[in-house]
Amino acid sequence: GSMRANYAVYASNGPEINAEAEDDGAGGVEGYELDGVAAEGFGADVDGEKTWGGRIGILPIASVEIGLSLATGMATVTNVEGHEGDLPPDTVGPLAGETPRNYDVLGADFIWFTGNMSLRAEYVKTEVGEATTGVTASEAAEWTTWYTQAAYRLPNTKWEGVLRYTDYDSPHASVDQKQTAIGVNYLVSNNFIVKLTHELNDGLDGANSDADRTMLQLAYGF
Repeated sequence: GSMRANYAVYASNGPEINAEAEDDGAGGVEGYELDGVAAEGFGADVDGEKTWGGRIGILPIASVEIGLSLATGMATVTNVEGHEGDLPPDTVGPLAGETPRNYDVLGADFIWFTGNMSLRAEYVKTEVGEATTGVTASEAAEWTTWYTQAAYRLPNTKWEGVLRYTDYDSPHASVDQKQTAIGVNYLVSNNFIVKLTHELNDGLDGANSDADRTMLQLAYGF
């Protein structure tokens, strides 16, 4: 009938995992914990592990799209923050003796357009499995984040206002964050936009995640 759908599938070089050494208070290492996942789309695959994934989008009506996405594969710790001198001297690329861990990402997204207004939202959950062997053996870790955003373009102008709320949760309290962002966009042309945003960030007291910031961006589409 009038309902439409779209889909995408892909294979890529796997992500890399950052770990962090836990100090035992005497200058040594008590253990390790996962610090984050680097998944920027590397041109090389240092551990030989690939990631597979895809997304399906459903458009029940022309102005609404609902998407579900999934990525899965294996990932290996390739970097440790702190105490690098305690690592094996032959460490190059993946840390010597590291075991690939399960890597899974689940996502959902939504967008609705009506006239000069748009509403969009997204949820992403990333899980990295535990490893019982290897230099950085540690428990599993999980990151979740979601945001919802409303934008309104003033009729017959090039000005658009944006309001966004975001919640980010990680294994480390120092980077957990709730954010309210207020922005103004100016559409210079169909492919050139200027964005000014002020972020009100709520994180752990004294951490970078608790600092507010203002950003100016220029985006040009070729």
